[in-house]
Amino acid sequence: MSALLLGAGSLSVPGHATAITGNPAVDLWTFEGISSSPSNYNNGAGNYNFNIYATAFRLDAASPLLSNAGAFSWNVNDVVAGVGGVFSGVNADLTYDGPGGATSTRFVAKYGTAGATWVPNSPSPSSPGYGSLAHGGVGSVLLGTFAYNFSPANSGTLIMPNDSPLEQTGPSSTTVINGAVGRVITAWSGGALVGFESFINLTLLNAQYPTNGVALGNKFIVDLQRASGVYQDSQATLPAAAPEPGSLMLLLAGAGLVLLPRRRS
Repeated sequence: MSALLLGAGSLSVPGHATAITGNPAVDLWTFEGISSSPSNYNNGAGNYNFNIYATAFRLDAASPLLSNAGAFSWNVNDVVAGVGGVFSGVNADLTYDGPGGATSTRFVAKYGTAGATWVPNSPSPSSPGYGSLAHGGVGSVLLGTFAYNFSPANSGTLIMPNDSPLEQTGPSSTTVINGAVGRVITAWSGGALVGFESFINLTLLNAQYPTNGVALGNKFIVDLQRASGVYQDSQATLPAAAPEPGSLMLLLAGAGLVLLPRRRS
């Protein structure tokens, strides 16, 4: 299992106008749809129901995502994208059979290129719309956690997605990359998982893996997997731009407005 990195409390971070709590609804991310809806569900027999959210921002000096790790540091002004979800309804495959009530669910994010062919309700693995990394295009990236990485004890803690992070380097080939380009955090209420947030540092990704084709405005897939068994792929689109540090919060404060989640048109 990957090592725990650092705790993340429920604090406001002006640089990206959200907190980092593991619950993207609380953190005011953009609502992108419902995982099981015809416009978001891609494929898979897993039973997961959650609202999909996404965000993009630049790190500022107050961000808990900042880290000093040499070539894989997360620095002020780095561009970061985030995808996540908040669970609702029936989630038959969201089980808690690990030590300390840990969930068997793996959180996998697939970030596509501009040429990603993923489409909702893809019928089979042979379809170009199917949610495989290959159909995300050459240069797409996968970041995933291990089963039982998350439990009530590490609610609000950032963890590296170190379970076989990959870049699609050819039509049928992948290369292992360093999971330090990503972070994942979950939010719990007692023994129940409420939400999750998965981050990718695009500035760092481009510096370390310049052949990647991940960018804001591209499609992504949230792939939830029950250990190594059933899975469910759901898709949406990353925001098109990341606001400058502090700019959005200053604008809202000056106008006396409250930032609310909104559905992408």
